[in-house]
Amino acid sequence: MPGDALANALRVEEGLRRALTAIDRLMLQRISLIARRDAQLHEGLAAAAELTEIAETLVANAEMGTSAMISSLYGMDGTDTADPATRLATLDRLIEVALFQMGLMFEL
Repeated sequence: MPGDALANALRVEEGLRRALTAIDRLMLQRISLIARRDAQLHEGLAAAAELTEIAETLVANAEMGTSAMISSLYGMDGTDTADPATRLATLDRLIEVALFQMGLMFEL
């Protein structure tokens, strides 16, 4: 009987060692995966920041281009022979298109 108890205890100990080794391996794997996830999240955040900068640049460029187009609609020296109503209608359409495009860029 004492021999059976000792053999039983040794089997249980071996089982516990295997279980602890498996738990240790799984914890190391989990730590590795968490580190990899954190690195990927950091890279994603950096990419999002770059996209935001690009979107802001696109919006600024669109704004400047729109301002340049709008200013070209006005005959500042009085030599423009276009009908003022036509110029204002063109200006209205240009503003609508520009605002729509800037709204789309902000959605980036």
